[in-house]
Amino acid sequence: CTLIAAYLTYKVKNPKLAPLPPVLINAFGVSIYLHLLFDLPYWITVLYIGIGEVIACYILGYPLLILLIKNKKRLRLE
Repeated sequence: CTLIAAYLTYKVKNPKLAPLPPVLINAFGVSIYLHLLFDLPYWITVLYIGIGEVIACYILGYPLLILLIKNKKRLRLE
């Protein structure tokens, strides 16, 4: 799941949409594993993992991404 999400994130050109692939792929993909391995309710697991991914990717990760984009030259990332 993580490799697929990373590849799709790499392909997304719009920074506002860049965190979306990990949120969706991990929410649905990891939920399948947990449902099959531990017999957890699928949709509730999707919801909980999705909330965690939104917190990690959009609330924490997106501001960091914007900061890095604005400071590319100063950080010598180009």
